[in-house]
Amino acid sequence: MFKYEVSKDLTPAKIKTQAKADLIALFTEFLSEKFGEDAVAMVQSGAATSPKRELGFIFGTVMMNGQEVPLVATINPTTKEFYNHKSDKGKEYKTFDFHAAAATYDKYLADKAQKAADKEKENEDKS
Repeated sequence: MFKYEVSKDLTPAKIKTQAKADLIALFTEFLSEKFGEDAVAMVQSGAATSPKRELGFIFGTVMMNGQEVPLVATINPTTKEFYNHKSDKGKEYKTFDFHAAAATYDKYLADKAQKAADKEKENEDKS
């Protein structure tokens, strides 16, 4: 578990930046062990005026028209807010509640499964 402490030199913004760098290093190490160092790199994509820099990795291949091509994914970790605050422009930021967000996702999955079951039952009733 990473630990950071807010101080005069290590502001919340600097902590979020450092945490993202630490996560990229952690993911790079893990993915390099799993897929090989040559299959993991920081990549840049998108328009020249708005480039997107992410951790990319080749995790498989696809046979397409008799040719094997790499299957690539990217990761761009986002450090969530860890305290309530307002920006200089007055925008409010709330602390990210991990457990509430996880419960919301679980409810989404349950609702989705229920809708699928309802639709399947409806289709059976039509038959």
